[in-house]
Amino acid sequence: MAKTMQACEPVDIEFFQSGDVGISVTQVLPCSKEQLAESLAGDDSWLEWAKGLKRIVWHEKTTDMVGSTRRVEMVGGDAVEETFFKWDVDAGDIAFYVTETTMKGVHIFAERYQFNQVGDTTTLTWTVAIQASGFNGIVLNLLKPVLKMVFKGWLKNLAKTFN
Repeated sequence: MAKTMQACEPVDIEFFQSGDVGISVTQVLPCSKEQLAESLAGDDSWLEWAKGLKRIVWHEKTTDMVGSTRRVEMVGGDAVEETFFKWDVDAGDIAFYVTETTMKGVHIFAERYQFNQVGDTTTLTWTVAIQASGFNGIVLNLLKPVLKMVFKGWLKNLAKTFN
């Protein structure tokens, strides 16, 4: 039986500056800013390093990536519909929010990728912000330390894709 999609609230970049919004992890990557952005815009590159993702389908890719939309299906059967609202490689800032999800109780889900290149490496800080209510909200708060370890592992996997 297919899970039902529910709407999520859109956010803007100020949302990420409003205090404790979620989980942030940082990793030094052996690549340029442009190579990182190319990987983030990729069709299957995410599947190489984010092991919880099963399938990514881009609905639309705009020239500047702002407004680009995609569906991400996760291991376990959940799915999200995402809209990229910030894509500024020069400034080192990429972000999206989820417009719809099958995850019960989730009303905000957004991610931000901030990066800075120094020499041959780029330092990436990835912030995942999920706000949920009810039982899933309680579970999410309890799992934050575990999710932080998982996300840190995914960024280590991302670093390996550039070697």
